[in-house]
Amino acid sequence: MKRIYVLAIACLLCALSSFGQVSLIKETQITDEGLHYWYPDGQKAYIYAATISPRGDCFTVANGYIFYGWYKGGMNQRNLMLSRKKIGENSWKTIQFSNKNTLIVDPRDKNGPRIFGNTHQTITVAVSDDDGKIHILFDHHNDPLNYIVSKSNIAFASNADFKVSNFESRRSTLTDSERLTITYPEINKNNLGELILNYRRGNSHGGSEFMHVYANGRWSKSKRVVQGYQSPIPANQNNYAYGSPTYGNGRFYYAFSVRWDNNNALNEGVYVADAGNRMTGNWKRIVGNTSQELGLPIRNYSPFLLDDPDTKDNGGSNASPAFAVTENGDMQVAYRGRGGDSKYFYTYTKKRDENEFTRHSGVYIDADAYGDKFYSVTVRGRVTDGTPDGTITIRSNAPGSVTQTKELEIKAPYNFGEFVKFIQDGKLYIITDVRAESDKHETRCYEFDLGTSSTTASIGNNNSSGNVADLENGWYRIKNLETGRYLRSVNSENIIGASVQSGNDKQWRFVKTGNYYNIDSRTTSTGSGVLRARGSDIIGTQRAAPNADTDKVWRVNEVASPQGTYRLELRDTGRFIYNETNDSNKVIKLNTKRGDRSKWIIEPVASSQSSSKATIATRKDELGVRIYPNPASSGFTIALQGFDNANVVISNLLGKVVYSKTMTNNRLAIARDRKFSTGMYLVNVIGQDQTVYNTKLIIK
Repeated sequence: MKRIYVLAIACLLCALSSFGQVSLIKETQITDEGLHYWYPDGQKAYIYAATISPRGDCFTVANGYIFYGWYKGGMNQRNLMLSRKKIGENSWKTIQFSNKNTLIVDPRDKNGPRIFGNTHQTITVAVSDDDGKIHILFDHHNDPLNYIVSKSNIAFASNADFKVSNFESRRSTLTDSERLTITYPEINKNNLGELILNYRRGNSHGGSEFMHVYANGRWSKSKRVVQGYQSPIPANQNNYAYGSPTYGNGRFYYAFSVRWDNNNALNEGVYVADAGNRMTGNWKRIVGNTSQELGLPIRNYSPFLLDDPDTKDNGGSNASPAFAVTENGDMQVAYRGRGGDSKYFYTYTKKRDENEFTRHSGVYIDADAYGDKFYSVTVRGRVTDGTPDGTITIRSNAPGSVTQTKELEIKAPYNFGEFVKFIQDGKLYIITDVRAESDKHETRCYEFDLGTSSTTASIGNNNSSGNVADLENGWYRIKNLETGRYLRSVNSENIIGASVQSGNDKQWRFVKTGNYYNIDSRTTSTGSGVLRARGSDIIGTQRAAPNADTDKVWRVNEVASPQGTYRLELRDTGRFIYNETNDSNKVIKLNTKRGDRSKWIIEPVASSQSSSKATIATRKDELGVRIYPNPASSGFTIALQGFDNANVVISNLLGKVVYSKTMTNNRLAIARDRKFSTGMYLVNVIGQDQTVYNTKLIIK
């Protein structure tokens, strides 16, 4: 087996066609014993589908590790398994539990009873960053909860400690006393590092959607968020909101169709709700009256309806809508009718500054978002003349467009079958099985780098050139673009946002550490407090720079717009220093969001050397540009302080220029017209000496 595996890798790497920025990082074999429902005599072995490993919400990525839950083949085994691998490395560590996937007995079988597998009884795997626990839910299809959790700090422990004895026994509760019967469990993570569990309780035509939140080391009690057929829903409207949540742009969005019972249709209509940061507060519409809040549980689905498209014979869809949202708030929804006729395929697009979705008929793009692109994956397998032939194709499309670009295509000597995918921190992970006439299937993992697919450009980390190199000299204040708060060090406590700039506790230096930087506090004359990440928290230390510990090194990423701002990223994790609140003296957190609260102006302290872009930030205090009113509704004025002549360029968040004019005095009144729809705009003012001033404008 080892020899064949090595040869297969060589074949794959030679058969790679690159069309864009995406590249293959690593291909590994997880196991050759993944459960596949199959009997050697040809009798039916499953309901719904044959492959259960991989399937569902079975893997996640956290803190540089991939975690994958699966069942062991063959049909007489079916043990719960958990595998872990460090990203970029070759070997997986796998542990086996005594718990097993439950087969179904069909008492109606006259020749039996027949026993077969249910591929809805999937595995859900999640990792809580703060306490390092691994959470596993398994074997559910309207069944009592099966829940296993590890001890603290096992997720990222050594391979020697990654073992069954460091997991608790199976439990039927999340909290102390609440017993649950669930279907389709799924766990997502928000930007606070909290785990958000959702699942169905009840049957497929009248069940309700429930939520739990894992924070501070414990699960909350269940909360009904969407109500299916129960009073006061009339019996003739027996329904269920069939869908799943997606997290992006700092919020959860619940995309669903309505599974009606009275006409036997499956999953009609396209609905999307803005469910907030935990899904347990009031929900909002994303089109129409977006300020309207609906209390939970949601009983009336109609406010969230985007479209009710035609389907073949009014048969609806056999899947829920596929939803994706970029970090900038661009959205894309895909829906397809039953039967495979592309006439009934639909993709809906909405850019951030648009108020409505545009429907594109005849096209279905099931995508995930990263940066400012949407990525879709196609995995195909076949056997030609006895030779297996597999293809993985990655395509992308820009917001508002359904024209796809082929980014990468790889060919491999495998008859690929079912697959699952996951995007995090600019990396795409695909786990797929390899078809065989067996109840044990090989399972493989592919790791891809998506390249630069956002408006952020990284500079100064892998070489000594670029503006960031100048930051290695002197001390700086770090000011948030959105809130105006300054990073403040409070000894070895959490880093907070301060409204005043004075004091050594608001001054920092950037110390080159390999390909990264320490961000060192000036709490003493020489600096002795490099920033450290602890879960989603950022804390001060008493460690001196340079320090190469992975939780203390940062990338300094220049942001394309507005000029002169930066994102401070923990290593290459895609998590940034983020000012979550406008209040003074509130804790600063790590966050995957890339809005203006993740952008920082680096202001040199007067006695320090400075980069040209940091000098610009200082001159904003000496001279300046002001916009009022801001936010604006009917019109606004741009005022110059300290100079009279300038060029003004206003663009939307996609970079499209909507207004430009040369100012000949220090006031310019601009009336709102069709160019300015509701949303945020970037204002660039270029003075006579070519000094650039960047600010934001919000149109209500």
